[in-house]
Amino acid sequence: MARDQRRQRTERQGSEAEGGEMSAKLRLDHLRRSFAKFRRTHRPRARIPQDLREQALQALRRGVSELDVRRACRVTPEQLGWWRRRRRSTGRAIARLDERAVRVFPVIDEEPLEAVASEANEHAAVRTAQPLELRVGGWAICIRPVEA
Repeated sequence: MARDQRRQRTERQGSEAEGGEMSAKLRLDHLRRSFAKFRRTHRPRARIPQDLREQALQALRRGVSELDVRRACRVTPEQLGWWRRRRRSTGRAIARLDERAVRVFPVIDEEPLEAVASEANEHAAVRTAQPLELRVGGWAICIRPVEA
């Protein structure tokens, strides 16, 4: 009975290892086909889209060797390095944006200009209007009426 259990355990471990290897092969094959399709439809030296780059990096994270990924995608080690650095820097930029609170400023005056009845009064109101200033991060945008 102990032999049967050991044999079954060994068979199970072998099939799990083959399953992991098979999934890596399938992943690599899918990656190869995706890059080949892109290369067929685009001219040489065209920029590789973000989703394909992410697929290649995802394969690396899931344990596919770098050499296999480079061969499947037909990319250089430098390209993979650039993709990794860009992914890290993009993540940092998004984190920095999340740190700052996004603020929405009202654009419409709180007081309606219904008191102005005639066109002449409207022009006079525009001339005496205060400038509008919009501040975004370290920038300030000022909008003021131009005197004619």
